[in-house]
Formats: sequence, structure tokens, C-alpha cells
Amino acid sequence: MEKRYYKYLDYMRFLFCIAVFFYHLNLLKGGFLAVCSFFVLSGYLACYSAFHKKKFSWKEYYINRFQKIYVPLIVVVFGSLAVFSFIPNLVWVTLKPETISVLGGYNNFWQLSANLDYFARHVDSPFMHMWYIAILLQFELLFPFLFTFFRMLGNKIHKSFPCILLGILTIIFTGIFFWFSFTQNIMFIYYHSLSRVFSLFFGVFLGFIHHYYKPVISSKISTLIFSFYSVLLFLLFLFIGSDSIFLSYSMILVSFITCRMIDYGVSYSAWNHSILDKVISFISHISYEVYLVQYPVIYFLQLCNISFLFKIILTILCTFSISYYLSHFFSFDFSSVPFRNHFKDKLFHGLSYVFCSIIIAFTIYGQLVFYKSEDHTVEMKKLESQLSKNEELMLEKQKEFLQKEKQDNDLWISKLSEMDQYESGLHEYVSSLPVVGVGDSIMLGAVSNLYEQFPNGYFDAKVSRTDWEANDILRQLDLNGMLGSPVIFNLGANGFGPDSLKYEIIRSCGDRDIYWINVTNNDSVHVNEFLSSLEERFANFHIIDWNSYSQGHPEYFVADGIHLTDSGRVAYTQCIYDAIYKEYHNQFLQERERLVQEYENRKRQQIGFYGNDLLLNSYTKLHTYYPDSKFVIEKDYLFDTLFSQLKEDLEKDVLPYRLVFVFDREFSMNQDEYDALITLCDNRDVFFVQMDRSFEMSHSIPFYEEILKHPEYLMVDYIHLSDRGNDALSRMIQQYLSSSTK
Repeated sequence: MEKRYYKYLDYMRFLFCIAVFFYHLNLLKGGFLAVCSFFVLSGYLACYSAFHKKKFSWKEYYINRFQKIYVPLIVVVFGSLAVFSFIPNLVWVTLKPETISVLGGYNNFWQLSANLDYFARHVDSPFMHMWYIAILLQFELLFPFLFTFFRMLGNKIHKSFPCILLGILTIIFTGIFFWFSFTQNIMFIYYHSLSRVFSLFFGVFLGFIHHYYKPVISSKISTLIFSFYSVLLFLLFLFIGSDSIFLSYSMILVSFITCRMIDYGVSYSAWNHSILDKVISFISHISYEVYLVQYPVIYFLQLCNISFLFKIILTILCTFSISYYLSHFFSFDFSSVPFRNHFKDKLFHGLSYVFCSIIIAFTIYGQLVFYKSEDHTVEMKKLESQLSKNEELMLEKQKEFLQKEKQDNDLWISKLSEMDQYESGLHEYVSSLPVVGVGDSIMLGAVSNLYEQFPNGYFDAKVSRTDWEANDILRQLDLNGMLGSPVIFNLGANGFGPDSLKYEIIRSCGDRDIYWINVTNNDSVHVNEFLSSLEERFANFHIIDWNSYSQGHPEYFVADGIHLTDSGRVAYTQCIYDAIYKEYHNQFLQERERLVQEYENRKRQQIGFYGNDLLLNSYTKLHTYYPDSKFVIEKDYLFDTLFSQLKEDLEKDVLPYRLVFVFDREFSMNQDEYDALITLCDNRDVFFVQMDRSFEMSHSIPFYEEILKHPEYLMVDYIHLSDRGNDALSRMIQQYLSSSTK
């Protein structure tokens, strides 16, 4: 007859094992919550096992825990080191301190200090899951003290006393966890022992309750209730992610539900094993090995360039195969394995012994790898400190940059506003000019109109005046401080002096704008041709084309075709005003265009640096060379994030026209994504620092060529640059930027 067993406890371990495994495979959003269940179950089973011994022995307990927990840990750790030592170009700079933290039982605190993110969707280390083992080892180390103390209270005082005290402690530690969830970051509440101990106390508390007060639950409904709680747990595993606002509530709820499942699980025992029971029992009994092995396998296979589906299948097969042989190596009882008759095959046993020999060899070799590995902690701490200082400096300079950019933008907007106001008031401005008019009887006839149009002007006109008199008038006005600007001449209808006289008049006006009204009787005096030649020769000389303006308007003139009627005087005045206004407006447009071009040129010369840690590492030197540049740095830059940011900046017209992308090898981007980025920045001058030859880049700064010549440019992590590497990269970027002619 088969031995009676609690199959629901095996079902629970199976469920928790698969949930955690699938979370690590990125297949189950909230599978990490099952760790809370494992803690509860560990606390409960520790009490259950201790109470069922005739005499609890500390020595026996520690030896048992050493064999079942620590020895498999040692084998997996050193075996992993051995395997990964054969992978070329694999950089693991934290190998030594991380391994020591795992074997020393404080990996959870080490990961906190190293700022590792357990919820990141990439695997940074094969030992990222060992934080759980660290907390478990810490619990196993303290459990004999707790158990002895609380059992003594129950035996010496009353059985209710340890239960009440443990209940109070469980509530206190749950409250501490809940308080941490509001005051600390997610990694602290997930990694820290003081935060996670509440789940263990749930289990210990339940263990003492079951010992002193046997659970009274009807076996008839236990299956139904157990199934209900299992479905509820699965839904939590399915929908509650690390970013959920209900995370802390869910962790407490999962711990409570696990206690209830244990209540019902131990109320039902079975005599017979179905095939399904045997399979689940087998997996549940190797669940610890599965947990130990899965992350190293995942870490190894992520280095392989295979499809996602095949990688998942291969990971599952490798994990369970290795876990099985490890359990065999640690003398696992195969009586619970399904299809056990097959395991009696001599060939299978022979292969098992070969595998065990390989495990021993790899464990020994892994110890050698560990011994020979260097501890780069000091170097990495120095790098971390430097990156932290650079980040502080960058944030400070970014504030200055944004402030300066805002000031420049505000100044530019202010200038545009001033120019718009100037343009809108240009008519009034032209009318208020202190113009000076020197002319003959034509101007004299329109003097009242001219004063009405230019109330601040001064007009000196006389019948039959020629240009011979102009210089004397100009000198006298200048002597009296009355020579304003611009100067308007209407001379030529009564005779036209020699060329030298015109040049002398122009010199007398100095740098003032000169407006000379051409004549309507040009066929007889030939004045207009010479005036046109003066306009071509002198920049401040402008013709008021009254001849063309008055064409087809005989109503402007009296019988002689020269002197003006009333309507002619109005048109004559308007012609003068329009010519001056047009010139001032042209000057305004030219100045506006000059300012716009100057602003655009400044924008086109601005450089935008985008990157991750590689740029942050080189920030100090690059900012020295390019202090007015825009630096956008994110340690965990994703291509989608970068692309969206560039697109948004482009739409807002704040994307610099010269772009330098500085990303290390950990930045993931393929050829299609690169081409999309270049297309997005098509009208920009783009430079991409290339750290390897993963694919062709048309806008490359091939720094990888320098690294091949100078390996010392890289630090031990083969990602960040040494001081010499930063110098070389800065020089290379300078070289490419200075040679750019786009």
C-alpha cells in the first residue's frame, strides 16, 4: 500500500513553481507574486517539520538545511560560473562580489546596493533571482531560535501564548511592509528582508496554530474551496504586474490566500496517486532545483540568436532536465517520479552517473574560475561615482541650457513682436519723418499737401529753381541744424547742371537717404536717364518715379503738362510718400530677413547629443567643447523612446539641426530602426557613434575601429570608456563635426 500524502501541498508548490518560472520567461505578468506564497509555505513547512520530530535538534536542523538548500546552491553557482567561462566576449564584471553575496546569503542587500531591477525585461545577471535564496537562508539561520523560543512559551505558559504573540508579530511586520510600500521604492520593498519577512511569519504563525489547534475543516468541501483559492491566485498572477497600484495589497492578499490554501490542503490526504498526481508531485519535489537553475538557463539562452518560441521551449526543457539530474545528484527519492520503472534502466543509470560526474567536474572548475576572477568592485564604484557626478553636472547644466534657451526664445519672440509693431506703425513713422524738401515750382505748388503729409518736414521750393542752388540750401540747413532725413529733391525741369554738381549734392547729404523726383518733360531735358545712373551708383540714392506714376493721368497737370492741378498735387504728394514708405518697408523686410536668417543659422549650428551611459561617461569632456549644446541622456534608453522623443521635438521645431547619437553596445537597434531614424532626421546633419559593426551606418563615427587599435580605451565591462577612451571619442566627434559641411 502506498504511503498517504498531502497532495494539495504538492499542487501548491507546483502552481507557485510554474508561476515564478513563467514570470522569468516573461509569460506571466504577476508570477513574481508566487514568491510570497513560497515564503508562506517555507515558514509553515519549517514549523511542520520541527513539530513532527520527537526532539528538535539545532545541529540536525542546520545539517539538513545545509544539505537541502546550501549544497544545491553551491553546485548551481559554481556550475554556472564554469559554463559561462566558456562563452567568448561575455563580460561579467560583478562576478566575484555577486557570487560572494549569493554564497554569503546577503544577495538581496547586494542587489539593492547595485541598483539592479528585478522587474526589468532583460536579464543582467544569471543570479538575479538569488535574492529570494538569500532571504530564505537568513530565515533558516534564525528559525531554530524562533521555534525554540515560541515552543517554550507554549509548553511553559500556555499554547495560546505563542499563537497570540506570533499573530501580533505577523500584523506588525505586515504593517511595516505596508508602510515601506508608501515610503520606499519598489526594489526596496521587494528585496529588503525586513519588508519580506511578513510572508514568512504568516507561515510560522499558521504552523503554530495547526500544531496547537488542529484545523477543523470538512474534507467534503476542501477540494472546492482549494480550487476557488487556486483560481483566485492564478488571476492575481495573471493581471497584477509590478507597475500595479495594487501591488502591495496583492502581496499581502497572496500571503493570506496561501495560508487559506494550506488550511484546506492539510485537511485532505490521499492514499492513491493518479498519473497527474505523480507528475505534479515530481515537479513540486524538484521545485527548489527548478528555481535555482532557471535564471542561469535563461541568461545563457538570451545570448543565443534563436526565435522567441524556440527559446521558450528550449528553456523549459533545459531547466527541468537539469533540475531533475540535480535532484538525482542530491539523492532525490525517485519513488514519487511518474513512470519510475523506466528509471531502472541500466543505460539511464549509466547516463545519470555520467551527468553526476559532469556536475562534480563543473563545480570544481567553477570554483577555480571564481578563484581566478578579479574583483572590479573598486573600479566599478569609481565609475558609478563618476557617472553620478556627471549626472548631477548634466542636470545642473540642462537647467542652465533650458533657461538660456527660454531666454533666447523669449528675446527672439520679443524682437519679432517689436518688428511686427514697427511694421504696423510704419505708415505713421514715415509720416512723422523730419524730411527736407528742396524743389522748384512743382514742389512749391504742392507744399501745403506735403506739410499735411509730413508735418515734421521742412520744404524749400521756389519758382524756376535749378540744382545750382541746392548745395547752398543744404549747407545753410546743416549749419542751422535743420538738415533732416531723408532729403527730397525736385530739380531738373528748369535746367540740369553738370554731373560733378550732382556728386557734390550727394556728398553734402552725407549718409542721409536721398529721394530725387524725376521729371515729366524728360524728352527735352534728358534728366531721368542720368538719375537712373546715380541710383545704380549710390546706395542711398533713390528715384521717385513721378514720370511713370503720372502716366495716363492728364488730370494731374495744367496745360503745360508739368505743373500740377489740385488732384495732381494730391497724387504728387502720395507718390513721394509711397516711394519713401516702400523704401523703408524694403529696409524693414531686409532687416527682418537678416534677423530670421541669423536666428536660423544659430539654430542650425546648435548640436543635440542623445545617448545613454556612454554619453554620460563622456559628458564632462564633450560639454567643455560644446557648452551651448543640448544633451539628452537616459541610462536605459529604448529605441522607441528615442524615436518618439525625436519625432515630438521635430513637430515642435525644437530639434537641433546637428545630431550626435552616443549609445553603448547595450542600446538595441536594428538596421530597419536605424534607417527609420535617419529618414526622420532627413534634413538634419546626423552622426552616430558606432561601437561595433552590427550593421552598416551611413552616418557613422566608427569609433569601434579605434577600440580595435586601442583596447585600453574600454573599461573592464567592455561597455564604458576609460579616461583615454573618453578623450579619443571626444576628439573623434570634434573631427567629424568640424568637417561637416551640410
